[in-house]
This record gives sequence, structure tokens and C-alpha cells, in this order.
Amino acid sequence: MFGRSHSVRLVLIGLAIVALGHTGTLAQTRATAAPAEGSEHDFDFLLGNWEFIAESKLPGVPPKYPGRWTGERTGAGAIVEDDFIVTDDQGVRRYLGITLRAFDAKTKQWTTAFVVPPGAKWSVGRAWREGNEIAEGSDDATSGKRARFLDIAPDHFTWSMEQSNDGGKTWANMVRVQATRVAGSPQADTALSPARIPASK
Repeated sequence: MFGRSHSVRLVLIGLAIVALGHTGTLAQTRATAAPAEGSEHDFDFLLGNWEFIAESKLPGVPPKYPGRWTGERTGAGAIVEDDFIVTDDQGVRRYLGITLRAFDAKTKQWTTAFVVPPGAKWSVGRAWREGNEIAEGSDDATSGKRARFLDIAPDHFTWSMEQSNDGGKTWANMVRVQATRVAGSPQADTALSPARIPASK
């Protein structure tokens, strides 16, 4: 499905998928559900190794393609780092997007920072819990895009990106990522639990 000629396109795919998750409109996303109080364990489900299949309606992007998603705690357990990797049919990495997530004990939300190596331009956003789902975006009111994690379980989760062309009145799903935990992949490590880190004052 993917050849060498698709390398540049795959970079655009990754930018369209993951970066858009950090450029959705907070006000538009929050209107869909009442925010629930988040905790430092909101992203524990993401820890470990995942394989995914993405389905896309974005123009110029293959309708289906594979990838890997990995998550771990860094910074003495205070930061959740996850790597979003798009691969070709041979499993060769064609794109890497890295997200750092830090929980704010005061706001009960997360600050997120996203970068695409070897570039060094960071995209800063926020994430917050809405019931059993986690939404993410920024304060960019012109974006017309929003993203969320849903159907979260120990062995699977879904990441969805939607787009609006009418100021948030209607939304269309543009990308849907179905992730499955790799067999034997470790889950949340209590030794790295942020519960042992003093809350910010």
C-alpha cells in the first residue's frame, strides 16, 4: 500500500491526525458533554505498546493504514509521553509524532505539547475528561477540529478526530484510530504512579 513515493504524504497524514488533536476548539468540544473532574491517572490506559489501524476520510490520504502507539511515564512519573508512529506495509516507520502530557492538580486538566522530529516546533494544547472519554484541543477558535479518546478499555481504545465547516453546528468524523494492546505489553506501573509526587500548590 505504501511505497517510497508516499513518504511525504505519510508525514502529512501524521500531521493531519495527531496535530489536529491539539488544535481543536475547547469551547466547541466542551459543548458536547459536561466536563468531569480529571485525575493524574487519566492517561494510564495509554501506557504500554499498541498497534492500530486508522481509517481516514481526509483528502489525499489512504482510506486505511497501520501504525504503532506507545506510552510511558517519564520525569519521575509526572509526565506521560506517547509516540504516534505511522508505518508502511513492511512495518518501516514513516512518521513519528511525540506528545508530552502533564496533569495540573488545580485545574484537573492536562497540558499537552506535541512535536514532530526532526522538527522543533511544539504545539501546545490541553486535554480534559468528559465522563468516560477524554477530549483534547486548544483555544484556537478558528480550528473547526476536535479530538477525543473513547471506548477506553485495558486492551483497546479508539481515537477520533472530527471536523466542522459551519462553526461547530455539525461535525463529521474524518479520522478514526482503532488501537489494540500488543500481547504481553505492560500496563500502568504503580511504581511510577504520580500519586507519590507532591501536588502542585
